[in-house]
Amino acid sequence: MNEIELKIQKSIVQLCKFLPDFVNKWKDLLNEGKKPIRGLLNLSEQLRHVESVNKAHEEDFFEMQQRILFSIYVGIEEEMEIIKKILDKLNKLNNDMKSKFSTIENASLSLDFDDETSILIKGNALQPSLILLLNLSLDFVVYFVSAWKNIQSTFKSLDVRNEKLMEKFEESFDVDLENSAVHNLLAITQYVDNDKGLS
Repeated sequence: MNEIELKIQKSIVQLCKFLPDFVNKWKDLLNEGKKPIRGLLNLSEQLRHVESVNKAHEEDFFEMQQRILFSIYVGIEEEMEIIKKILDKLNKLNNDMKSKFSTIENASLSLDFDDETSILIKGNALQPSLILLLNLSLDFVVYFVSAWKNIQSTFKSLDVRNEKLMEKFEESFDVDLENSAVHNLLAITQYVDNDKGLS
C-alpha cells in the first residue's frame, strides 16, 4: 500500500473499532432517557389533573393548588434538563462518528477506484471493498443522524399539557439498533483489524 492508502486504512481501522462502542453508547443513553421521560410523562399527567380542578369556592384551595403546580413545574424543569443532557451526548457521539467517516471519505477522493491491484479498494476476506464500506458507513451515519433529529424535533415541540405529543416524544426514543443500516456495517467490519489484514 502507498502512503495515502496506509493513512486511509488507519482511519478505517479506527472507525471499525469505534462502531460497536458507538452503538453501545447509543443504547445506554436511550435506556438512560427512559427514567426522566417516564417522570416527565407522570408530571405532565399530574399537571393536567391539578389544572383541571376548579374549587374556587373552597377556602385556601387556590393557594394550595398554586403550591402543587409550582412543585410540578420544578419537577418538569429538572426532567427536561436531564433529557437535554442526554440529547447533547447523543449529538456529540454522532459528530464523532461523522468526523471519522468524513476523514475516510475525504482521503479517498485522491484514490483511483479503477485500480485493480489495490487491496484497499477491492477488499478481501477480512475487509470489504472501500466503496462498499463508504456506502454502508453513509447509511449508518444517516440512520443515527435521522434518529437524533427525530428525538430533537419531538423534544423541541413538547407541550406538557398535550398527552399525544408527550407519547410521541417517548416513542422517539425507541430507536431500532438492529436496523439493517446498523447491522450491515457492524457485520462487515467486525474482522477489520489493521493494515496487515490487507496483505
